[in-house]
Amino acid sequence: MSVGIKFYYQVTNPNEAKIIYLSTGKYKKDNLKDKNILKNNGDSNYNSNTYMYRIYRGYQIIFYKDGDTNGNSKTITVNHYENNDEYGSLSSLGSGYQNFKSIEIKRLDGPVIIYNNSNKGNPKHITGGTYNKSDLVDMGLINNNQNNFYSCDVIPGYRLIVYDDKNLAGNSQTISNEASTGNKYIIFNSNLRYNIKSIKIEKIPESFTTENFTQNSNNNMIYYILFVLFIYYIMTRKK
Repeated sequence: MSVGIKFYYQVTNPNEAKIIYLSTGKYKKDNLKDKNILKNNGDSNYNSNTYMYRIYRGYQIIFYKDGDTNGNSKTITVNHYENNDEYGSLSSLGSGYQNFKSIEIKRLDGPVIIYNNSNKGNPKHITGGTYNKSDLVDMGLINNNQNNFYSCDVIPGYRLIVYDDKNLAGNSQTISNEASTGNKYIIFNSNLRYNIKSIKIEKIPESFTTENFTQNSNNNMIYYILFVLFIYYIMTRKK
């Protein structure tokens, strides 16, 4: 499992700071007691001035006021495209959530995020695979035959292909991110945006990425130079 959140707090000696990592899943009241995040009486085991949290990019944390991961909740989402992880003190959660009794940690799976407006609104995280119109309807990307495609983020090493017909047919637009770091943000072609009927998300073969091509070319050049120098050395020795 991937680590989604880190709780940490200082004790008397700053060099003895305590760190607690939690991976994806649901943590009820008793689970949090076992991990020393809640006291035995169920209260939050923290000092509001020093007890902090760090939520990693690509994760969503839901804080609940009750101990069963139900009821009133406060959600913090840190999308893949954010520049930094989310840091904060538990006291900053406010409205009683600093005394949460249970939490849920979700990983925002999907190498592609699709938005329905220019403000990156209503993000949909989509995993790799092929999706037809019925799938896009289920995901809320098509409502009442109205498309909710405006723009997208594609993480490094992946490509998204959108089509204006079902079964990956018709006119298409390909968004590839061949970089090693940083998401690629693209606004969909205006002629295609309102007619998308199917999409495909796939990993770019490693040997096809621009960076690897450049790296391989550089390596080949080094080997060639070393070979020429070796031949030159042999030839001069014979003389």
